[in-house]
Amino acid sequence: MKNRFQILIQKFDWGLLAALMLTLPIAAPFMNGRLPATADAMLHLHRLVSAGLSLNNGVYPRWAPHLHAGFGYPLHNFYTPLWHIIAGSLYITFDFDAVHLWLAAQAAGVLLCGPGAYLFARTFASRPAALVAAAAYTWAPTRFREIWDQGNVSQLIGIALVAWVFWGLARLAKNPSPGKAATAALIIAALILTHHPTAFYVLPFAGLYTAASGALAGDNHPDRVRRIVVCAAAYGLGIVVGTIYWLPSVTEVQYTRLDQSISSAFDVRNHFKSLDEILGPTPMLDRTAYNPYRPLNIGIVQVILAAVGCATALWPKNRLNGWQRGHVLAASLGLIGCIFLMTDASLWVWENVPFAERLSFPWRLLGMTAFLIVPGAAIWVEVISSKWKQSLAAAAIVMIVVSVLPAAYRIGGYFPPFEGKVTAADAQRYEDIGVLGMTGENEYLPRWTDFQNRPAAQPDYSLYENLDWFFQVWDDSIPQSATVHQLEKSGHRTGEKFEIEAETPFALQIRQMYFPGWEATLDGKKIEVYPQGKQGLATVDIPAGKHTLDIWYGGTSNQHLSMWVTLFGLLICAGLYLWQFFAPAAAPGRQENKNHRFSLAIIALSLLWLVVNQTYVIPQTTWFRPEKPLTQPDGMETAVGVQFFQPGIGYRLELIGYTLKQNEVKDDLNLTLYWRALQLLDGNPRLNLTLTSRDQTQIYGQLSTYNLGFAVENWPVDQYIVHNVRLELNPNVPPSISVLRLKVFDDQAIWQTNQDTQDLVLQEIRIKGENWDDLPDSAAMVNVKFGDTLTLKALEATPQADSLELTLYWEVRGDIKHDYTLFLHYEKKGEPLLQADQPPFGINYRTSEWREGEKLVSHLILPHPLEADTLLIGLYDAETLQRLPITDAETPVQSDGIVLSLEN
Repeated sequence: MKNRFQILIQKFDWGLLAALMLTLPIAAPFMNGRLPATADAMLHLHRLVSAGLSLNNGVYPRWAPHLHAGFGYPLHNFYTPLWHIIAGSLYITFDFDAVHLWLAAQAAGVLLCGPGAYLFARTFASRPAALVAAAAYTWAPTRFREIWDQGNVSQLIGIALVAWVFWGLARLAKNPSPGKAATAALIIAALILTHHPTAFYVLPFAGLYTAASGALAGDNHPDRVRRIVVCAAAYGLGIVVGTIYWLPSVTEVQYTRLDQSISSAFDVRNHFKSLDEILGPTPMLDRTAYNPYRPLNIGIVQVILAAVGCATALWPKNRLNGWQRGHVLAASLGLIGCIFLMTDASLWVWENVPFAERLSFPWRLLGMTAFLIVPGAAIWVEVISSKWKQSLAAAAIVMIVVSVLPAAYRIGGYFPPFEGKVTAADAQRYEDIGVLGMTGENEYLPRWTDFQNRPAAQPDYSLYENLDWFFQVWDDSIPQSATVHQLEKSGHRTGEKFEIEAETPFALQIRQMYFPGWEATLDGKKIEVYPQGKQGLATVDIPAGKHTLDIWYGGTSNQHLSMWVTLFGLLICAGLYLWQFFAPAAAPGRQENKNHRFSLAIIALSLLWLVVNQTYVIPQTTWFRPEKPLTQPDGMETAVGVQFFQPGIGYRLELIGYTLKQNEVKDDLNLTLYWRALQLLDGNPRLNLTLTSRDQTQIYGQLSTYNLGFAVENWPVDQYIVHNVRLELNPNVPPSISVLRLKVFDDQAIWQTNQDTQDLVLQEIRIKGENWDDLPDSAAMVNVKFGDTLTLKALEATPQADSLELTLYWEVRGDIKHDYTLFLHYEKKGEPLLQADQPPFGINYRTSEWREGEKLVSHLILPHPLEADTLLIGLYDAETLQRLPITDAETPVQSDGIVLSLEN
């Protein structure tokens, strides 16, 4: 017995366990049973329940009948459902708590990281080097943003699977076998079915790797070709197994409003990052903030290790082989490419690569960069002498962890616990805040409906407290002369049966939006289902008489085909495993030194840190997360301290201050607001942000949000909230000085401030704006130079019945130090009639604010005495009344003014 145990200990790869242990301090906080109040946590919780609802009724999740206020939504047809299906199965089979399943999935997304990176690195590096790689991958700063801020479980698991995808392909390239081909294919399929955006950017890299790994692993040309073909076949098989998702998603997106629904919040142009942020260090976060901003960075130590690894691979005088060197250099090139794609310099790529803009957020590539760090982070250890290898590897692991600890801790609140089991009705209640269909932008709304916002017809929540596939008829479609009774059982799992009696024919609508796949029979005969009305509801024609209607969602031909193709792929994988099982055993490869001391030391250190962190650091210290005063938020530049209240309720909210990321704008304005709740909030207060001219006659840009950056019912009174907003300027805004104004409102009223106003003026902002390019043909060229700084290039004068429309085209040649006023003097035969003096832009843009290089157009509406025969136009200093001299002109001038003839 003792010998068997010793053999087991010797055979087991303790490095794999050590890689898993490196993840435990990150996953441990999910054991508290509470749902973090992250941006997407509720979305994925209710998607889990939605998948469970379909599975409970014996169907693969496609259509969710309870979502979109009970009008149905094609959620699972377009959002990859794998982990929702797994968790949903446990939810309905064993009655597990949905929140606990969400937390378990989140933990699984973390626990998969370390072992995956370790196994991949072990294909070209030793255990100590592979553990450094596992630490670099697991403790990537982006991991903590995903865990504590985003809460997108699908993305978290998808990023964790990246390392497993490349591990499957690497081991297949090194030692091809049927079982390894099946494993690689299933991992690729798992990625496709877990998170399609991650699969979209990872699979091109994986496709290149299938060729590169086979070429690097082969001994000669035929051997290289054989390995490349095997890897490519496994890659293709993985895509075949994933057909159940991608085929319907790609072919049926044409039936949605995806192209019409993406707002600026999901525009790729608004989500590029600077190199300073991407390559910068991880800062400490203020624990007084409820939702502090976590930079989107790679990690400073990870960057250094990747650079050292690349330099190691480039150095010719070391003992690295082609397989090792090739991995590092290819990963380094990929890393540079990913960094480039996250910056605005790559916009042309995103605009021209098909479907690329659908990723919305270029920084999603941080998941790929975290993986591309792995070869460089590992390979430098391989050239260290055995005397120092383990010590330096351990030091690197400690440096990685310590450098990222400021991002590792939960700062923020938790959602209130549910009362009882989470059901479909809870999803409908969550939709009340505007998250229709459990999507960010309602982007997969069927194209036949106009339900852009929440439908006015509220569902009866009590009807959705179980997991039955349920829908009703649309009562408004039933004429008074007809009766419709819902029967107990349909002949289909996803349908309902109705008994109908009608005196005259009519079109009956059900309370479900139309989407391809709806089917119906009337008295046992197939009839057409079609969309009708502004709501685009599924509709059938009912003739006069007594009838039985059976209507159900049966799915499309592509949905059915995709399931058969996936089943075919799974059968091929099963056959490959059987082939492997009955094949002769391969000769054992070269055995590595079985000294496990380093791995056991990492396990011990991980356990020690886990215990210290959970029992002391988190509950009893502020290490790595300082606590600042509530009224002095971290990063705030301008204090405000204005309170807002809903009329009749009292002070409820305070704007502590803000940070404006730029004092002048051209396309959009980025602003960070810092709020605090003065009492527990309810309702849904929203923000209105406006850029206006000084006289408020012109609006240059406006933004109304559906909330104040975070669900307000979760706001604590002892923390502040960070609200990042982006306000887009209207097209063709001229250069000017604008005023930034802020309002808070809800469905009932605009909130008041303690300054007895409804809007709060924050500050003035310069707008670079659009200069005129080509003068219109109707403009008269004058080319009048005023002093050394200003030229009036052209003008237009259009007489009206009792006014004169005057348009002046200016070119600023230098900085102007004074505020000038236009003198506009009407004359008749040299005698003054009327003065209409005014600044070129009124108070909105004074001449002292004009900048060199600007080309401005001022539009003026002047009184027009009909007897006047000339208009004298010039500039003078409003303080000294000194006229600005004309130094050159291509038109008649008089007393430093242009003489404009008004005679026909």
